[in-house]
Amino acid sequence: MPVVKNEQDEKRDSQFLKYNAGDSGNTLMLKSHLYKIDYHFVPSPIQRGVRCKGEGCSYCAKGFQKRTEYNYMVFLNGEVGFIDIKPSVFFAIQGIAKAQKKDVRQMSWTVIKMGSGLDTEYTTSKDDNLDKEDFDRVMSEIDSNTEKLTQVMLKHEEQLDKNYSLFENKAKLQSKKDDELAESSTDLPL
Repeated sequence: MPVVKNEQDEKRDSQFLKYNAGDSGNTLMLKSHLYKIDYHFVPSPIQRGVRCKGEGCSYCAKGFQKRTEYNYMVFLNGEVGFIDIKPSVFFAIQGIAKAQKKDVRQMSWTVIKMGSGLDTEYTTSKDDNLDKEDFDRVMSEIDSNTEKLTQVMLKHEEQLDKNYSLFENKAKLQSKKDDELAESSTDLPL
């Protein structure tokens, strides 16, 4: 039906997948190599991520916490796409795979997402071993899947780079306001 009555509910299709919240969990299979991106999140009023430039990064100098995205091409709940699997999920998967002496792509994973916003927690566990045929298929596609992931991530990094320059002056002002607020709060009697 071409007529849409609730325009506010319209969402743009995205290649980026998200975990579903709730006890039932999410079934996750990794289908590429890791694509890691360091960035800073600049809070309100900007509310955007910017690329961390490493040494000489002005956002690091201003005290914005450095964060890392752990991006993969995945099979998540029956859909193929891309996801930042989140640091806690990444390290849980690495730890379990190392203990099992298996490649992270040899297993399927269950990821349970509870909470939202800053209170979000992820619980990760091994779901099952892939049978040899499925694992061989993943490995035969890994280079092409990693190339697809790389193309999408390069565009994402381009945007983070644009944001770096675009919000640098606003972040300076925000940082200065935060410093002034901190100074004024130390002037208050206890």
